[in-house]
Amino acid sequence: MLFVALSVTAASCVERVYQTRENAPAVLQTHQSVAVLPFRVRVERPWLAEFTFDDLGISEAEFDRRQAAEIRALAYGLQGELATRLQQPGGRVQFQNAAETNRRLSQAGVPPDSLPYRSTEELQRILGVDAVLAGETRVVQTLPGPVALLLMFTAAPPAAEAPPNVVRTYLSVYDGRTGQLAWRFEHEQTGALGIAAKGLGKELARRARTSWPYRR
Repeated sequence: MLFVALSVTAASCVERVYQTRENAPAVLQTHQSVAVLPFRVRVERPWLAEFTFDDLGISEAEFDRRQAAEIRALAYGLQGELATRLQQPGGRVQFQNAAETNRRLSQAGVPPDSLPYRSTEELQRILGVDAVLAGETRVVQTLPGPVALLLMFTAAPPAAEAPPNVVRTYLSVYDGRTGQLAWRFEHEQTGALGIAAKGLGKELARRARTSWPYRR
């Protein structure tokens, strides 16, 4: 079976690039509480065009079900990792527990896929925080896992020519009262065969802290 979950990881050459931008320093200084929203996750697998579902040994419906489960796990996994890892002892702001954030969203009838279309003012009212951190991760898996592994661990010329997998993540802090984008973080890594919420969350938090606006 060629289908490989996003959580599968393997040792590989990984390159990372990141940058930050602080848009509204004065607004950031007014924040005391922040909620991390479930991430918006997109997965692209260009290699699927080269195979049929019979080749994969799985039905299209089952493939879609598994991919949806992967996306959901990554969306909530990254949310939980960031809400936990960005909370620093003695930090200037308090991060709302991810479970509490999700409870409030569910209670208000706000499904995760509707978050991009909700105003920050509405989310502030529902969540009771000063700001929200919205995350978006895009995974472009250019090769199916087993094929990528075969190329990586052989000396054949295609190994050097194989396009790398790419994971791009964007973190954005919005002021709850005005909806203003106050801080932005962009991160990209290439070369990994898969992605796990725990590993990516740890990396994002570590990199983001270099310009984290809520440090004392």
